[in-house]
Amino acid sequence: PYLVEGNLNVTHSTIADNSADKGGGIYINDGTLTLLQSTISGNLAAQGRATGIASGGGLYNYLGLANLTNSTISGNTAQYLAGGIYDNSGTHLINCTVSTNEGTGIYAQAWLTLKGCIVSGNPGYDIRALGVSACSSLGYNVMGSAPKTTIQCFDGPVYPLPSDIVATSDGTQPTPLESILNPVLADNGGLTQTHALVIGSPAIDLVPASENPPAIDQRGTTRPQGASSDAGAFEQVPTLSILPVGNRSVQSGQTIQIQIDATNPSSNPLQFSATGTP
Repeated sequence: PYLVEGNLNVTHSTIADNSADKGGGIYINDGTLTLLQSTISGNLAAQGRATGIASGGGLYNYLGLANLTNSTISGNTAQYLAGGIYDNSGTHLINCTVSTNEGTGIYAQAWLTLKGCIVSGNPGYDIRALGVSACSSLGYNVMGSAPKTTIQCFDGPVYPLPSDIVATSDGTQPTPLESILNPVLADNGGLTQTHALVIGSPAIDLVPASENPPAIDQRGTTRPQGASSDAGAFEQVPTLSILPVGNRSVQSGQTIQIQIDATNPSSNPLQFSATGTP
């Protein structure tokens, strides 16, 4: 899409495998983009008529306003700047995942904000900020990943808040990408592909209810599934499986053993109950 002026609302959509001089997925010249529960992936900003024009593989915001919620920016490429997002005007991300974009994940020149997002696993910088107010954290983000250091993940004035998790090797909670999310974009339910969180991810239960996170994730799964909502576009759901034991005759006072395998992504204790007929 090429937005010249007006409003563009995109919901439950996939914008993939496109190419342009800039803004391989979406280019905003002016106007307002609202992107909800959608994925921008596999797009390319290729070298054009002038040096430096091949920027913003997924999204290029020149003079507009972009509001992204519960969305994934993944696997996009730019030959010059910002495989994921190039912001020159005002881009605001809430519970989004920006990962595995070739080159820089986010390049911010103007007014870009992040809240409850995951920006990790982009081969170049995860975030490059040009100017003190170019990129602002509003808290509860997972940023960077080990084994890269902080200066390898962030360039320019990027200032995480105390509620953010800096997952670089010298950050607040060093964590490799594979321990944050599954780096493979996949069908995890819903109408669009996402990066699933893995068990033990620092993104799980990161965003408290007091911050008013979205009521659902990108797939439509209710938030929260644990004590708090997860950062990023994907909300992890606990799973439970019970091995079948068949019909058993049990005498009064006799005990039997049942194996229960549970996957609990949060730190909350799992509770079980059983009923039977004596």
